[in-house]
Amino acid sequence: MAASPPEIYEREGLYGYINGGSEIFLQYDFRRVDVGRYRKDEAGRTKDITLDVFRMGSDREAFGIFSIQRQGGEQSLDLGGAPNWVSPSQASLAAGPVFVNLVGAETSAEDMAEFLRLVGKRLSDAGHRPFRPEGHPGPWTGLPRKDLQEDTLRYLQGPLAAQGESEILAAPFWGFGSGTAGASARYSPDGRKLVLLEFPAEPAALLEPVRGVFAQYLTEVRAEGSVLEGRTAAGQVFLFGQRGRRAALVFGKKDGHGARALLAETLK
Repeated sequence: MAASPPEIYEREGLYGYINGGSEIFLQYDFRRVDVGRYRKDEAGRTKDITLDVFRMGSDREAFGIFSIQRQGGEQSLDLGGAPNWVSPSQASLAAGPVFVNLVGAETSAEDMAEFLRLVGKRLSDAGHRPFRPEGHPGPWTGLPRKDLQEDTLRYLQGPLAAQGESEILAAPFWGFGSGTAGASARYSPDGRKLVLLEFPAEPAALLEPVRGVFAQYLTEVRAEGSVLEGRTAAGQVFLFGQRGRRAALVFGKKDGHGARALLAETLK
């Protein structure tokens, strides 16, 4: 049952609701959030669930803000293709231009799953269909499909999402504040990560600016032709390459051969 009247926050009021976390939502074209608070007394316990229904500017942006909240490997439900995940105290999904976040107190995974199914059905009944990246243009179309771990796919829009993906992407020359977008995913068997960037227009050669950023965080930085390589102190391989309006970075664990093969496949 509802524990209090619903609340609505639009762009101007989002900071008051999400203190310190609103800016990244705005970079994904946040429009408004409807908040519901629910309470259920069961077996001497009071279970509380807060439901946030975020309305974003597009299906792509709702999927994007959903995607950067997950790590991959979370439990999920069959919700007609809508990407989602569930834990004992939190759950979320994306459907159409809507991103849903649930936060529970004294709840179980079963409680959150039951509530998420109800929300998912309402969104489906309202005509909100899951965003399917493979059916839309964007940087994700350049990600090789072989060995891609689907539940790690992210859509990066805006400087905060880029920086959250890697400090290497925080540099202004990437242009995440002026139209650059990205997609990232991990690949089996070792979880190497690929970040594919798509620029609004072909940029000038990026090898030297990227070399400067690599030098801040990595060792053994060197270029082999058009490919830049560096390593972390733990020996993990980082690679960079560019072709036209797209550039790619691979964070390759310690398997340099596998990382180079993934970069070559992406940029071929």
